[in-house]
Amino acid sequence: APPGVREGMKLTNGVRADATALAEPGTPNALPAEVYAVEPFGKWAIVTARFAGELLKLKGPELPHASPRAAVGLVVRDSHWRHFDASSGVALPEGTTQ
Repeated sequence: APPGVREGMKLTNGVRADATALAEPGTPNALPAEVYAVEPFGKWAIVTARFAGELLKLKGPELPHASPRAAVGLVVRDSHWRHFDASSGVALPEGTTQ
């Protein structure tokens, strides 16, 4: 087993906001999400998206299709997923996979 992972352990997955990006719906390897709100700041925007029942904030270039209730893809750049022990919230060592 990877370091820190015990058999039967429940994990919570997480990712830093700066390791994510919005994409067109249906983009390969993108997770389906829905735009909740858009805060434009010139050529950048803070987008709040709903994914798996949770609200996430992302910063990135404005996308024309990023309007409230629009379907979008959520892309995690360079496999920046982090894993946490679901019962304690403690982060497992980087490189830990399920």
